[in-house]
Amino acid sequence: MASLPLNDQLDSSKYSEELEDNTIRHEMEGGYELTRARTTRRGRRTFSIGWTFLSQQQKTLIESFYYSVRGGSGIFQFTVPTTGEVINVRFQGKISFQYIGAGGVHYWNCHDAKLREV
Repeated sequence: MASLPLNDQLDSSKYSEELEDNTIRHEMEGGYELTRARTTRRGRRTFSIGWTFLSQQQKTLIESFYYSVRGGSGIFQFTVPTTGEVINVRFQGKISFQYIGAGGVHYWNCHDAKLREV
């Protein structure tokens, strides 16, 4: 199975985790709320990641990987930077790059890639 390239070069200021809430809620007329778990499965995590100061070659590597896993349809491995845990994820939505180079120096930032646990 493929692994996310440049995983060791992620910008920690762009990294965040979001936990999925598997709760079904229903408010009653009396003002109280009924809740239950949607499933017995643990909620999935969504990771926001990004890279800064990517060279043109590094940007091309990430783009090629994105297309090789067919955007959000292919599954690949991601190493969680805070724990070292290796999990299966897929892209959630698009990734975008921002050009920050000047003159003959070409650098890119990627600041809004989202990965969702499978």
